[in-house]
Amino acid sequence: MEVKAGHLEFLSEGIFKTYGASSAPKNVTAQVGLQYGALRGRLADAGLPIELSHLLILPHLRVQSETAQWPRERIVDSTDLDTLVSRIGELLGSGLLRPELQSRVLAFFGNRFRVAPDVSALSGRLQQTATRMAAGLATWVPRISTASGLIRVVGTAGSGKTQLALRLLIDILPALKGEDS
Repeated sequence: MEVKAGHLEFLSEGIFKTYGASSAPKNVTAQVGLQYGALRGRLADAGLPIELSHLLILPHLRVQSETAQWPRERIVDSTDLDTLVSRIGELLGSGLLRPELQSRVLAFFGNRFRVAPDVSALSGRLQQTATRMAAGLATWVPRISTASGLIRVVGTAGSGKTQLALRLLIDILPALKGEDS
């Protein structure tokens, strides 16, 4: 189903809709054709041999004629809205008689993904967080000034205590070697 509300222009090249004051008119017929073709291709790629039908829904317009591109039975206009459900039922018919194909088609149109956690992605994020925390600890603790010069650091594994100790050793290494820092 393609729903097009509001003003449309019906030209020999197709049906056109302008979506904003500064945008160019979009060819609705071409849009529907592109979507219909893409869906047929995706169904074929998924190995789902089913028949497709389409409807153009025009809730704000009343159609008084039909064209070669849009036969009247494929259009639901403002006068037909109350029959939309029955029109869809007529188009679809009784449905698929093969239960295994029916469940695959329902799954395809359900747009549900089956996913599993990616432990490596979680591990990578954990590593980034730990590195950021460690860098923060090693950056900020040396800037803290206390009267005794002592700072007690309590943290969980991976919080950056070792990185801090390495940073402090690197900072005092020239003094230990007797060099000017």
